[in-house]
Amino acid sequence: MKTLLFVVGSATSYRLQRIFAQYCVTNGRKVVLVYDQPPDALFAEVEQDARLWGTEAVSLDTLVSEDARPTLRWWRMPHPVRAWLFAQFAPAKQSIHRRILGARLAAAQALLTRLAPAVVIVSEDGISGPAALIAAARSLKLPVVDLPYGYGTQHDLDVALEEKASHNELIQAQGGLGRLLRLLAPAWVKKGRFAGALIFPMAYIAAREALGMTLRNAWIVHGGYSDRLLAESDQMMDLYRAEGQPRKKLALTGTPYCDVMFSALQSDPQANAAFRAPQPIGPDALRILVSWPTSYHASRAAHCEFVSYEEMSKEVLGWLHELPGCQLTVSLHPAIQGELRAGLEGLGLNIVHDYVIQLIPRHDIYISYFSSTQRWAIACGKPVVNYDAYQVGLNVYDDAPGFFSTARFEDFKRHMIGLTSSRQEFTKVTAEQIAVAARWGIVDGACMARMLAELDRTN
Repeated sequence: MKTLLFVVGSATSYRLQRIFAQYCVTNGRKVVLVYDQPPDALFAEVEQDARLWGTEAVSLDTLVSEDARPTLRWWRMPHPVRAWLFAQFAPAKQSIHRRILGARLAAAQALLTRLAPAVVIVSEDGISGPAALIAAARSLKLPVVDLPYGYGTQHDLDVALEEKASHNELIQAQGGLGRLLRLLAPAWVKKGRFAGALIFPMAYIAAREALGMTLRNAWIVHGGYSDRLLAESDQMMDLYRAEGQPRKKLALTGTPYCDVMFSALQSDPQANAAFRAPQPIGPDALRILVSWPTSYHASRAAHCEFVSYEEMSKEVLGWLHELPGCQLTVSLHPAIQGELRAGLEGLGLNIVHDYVIQLIPRHDIYISYFSSTQRWAIACGKPVVNYDAYQVGLNVYDDAPGFFSTARFEDFKRHMIGLTSSRQEFTKVTAEQIAVAARWGIVDGACMARMLAELDRTN
């Protein structure tokens, strides 16, 4: 039986990977889970899932030996001559980064050799991807498939650089090594805004290049060298093409998120009847779902109109709770804990713990703060109101006619009053959103079947 190896890197990505991995197990595939972090609470969950599925979970960090050296197969690297040149460059050769990354690559090669998977599945192949496991897979001629879980864009990286610049923490490509990077590996060097900036220290990048852990473009989320990128929708296909992704890398399959929404609709006849229809789900109150974010006041308080996160949460959610003719449901970010969570729960809000993806198709209006989940509300034809509390100013959803974004609470209230006080306005906006919904998501219950078929074709 061919093994499908899932590389787990974070709680947010694993939530999606778990859905698809379980689907693969149900359909007779053997799944192995490799954790690209030291053992922790999340790994304990991963191990538990592995036991339930009759398979194994491995933490790569537990296999790393400082003295281990990887097998460098230059001819299988994306840029063999470049890698060889960086390998000969003395600072890179002697750097601690080279030794640490090399030991990690050696551990990844040994693990993949033992497991012999048919496909290696990652959630990102760019700057945040599991570089050692991807490079090890390439060295062993194992295909890598990228299953996206979020909606990161180039603008997100600009925001991160903006924060670094405000604290004088920008890393620049300077000196002899900087010139080498610009000449041989320009994909790491920022162009346009913050031109010349780097995401990582120069010695770290040089070490990665020497080991074949390179990127096609360091400034997009999926800027690496996976063999397939499973595109979630036509809208994402266009985005990936605009970012310069090779056409042969892209496969339009849909996403497990949409299959989760499809299942939620099948279990709710009333919501199913109103799916992509310009009408409220229920006859009485409009159903509003809020996915409330965690605090970013520590880094972006100067951009927020509220002095504190607590004040903002109570003011916005309290106002929504009193909105006439509406039924409010609130999903709190998992990071909201302790006294803050207790305080919000004390407001008398209807706070639920269900998966927000399951809740979206069961509501009429969706509210959040620049979350990738907003695209799934658009795919359902739901009006989306975005409160840009920290003035990030993303434009990724501007093509959706039923998407409204504002950084001012007064404007936010105006949008909400317009949608909820006039049935004619709600119907109009919903109909406009429905007109583009299919482009934003394939809600037919067959996305994971297409994804598994793509894995079978890839290996």
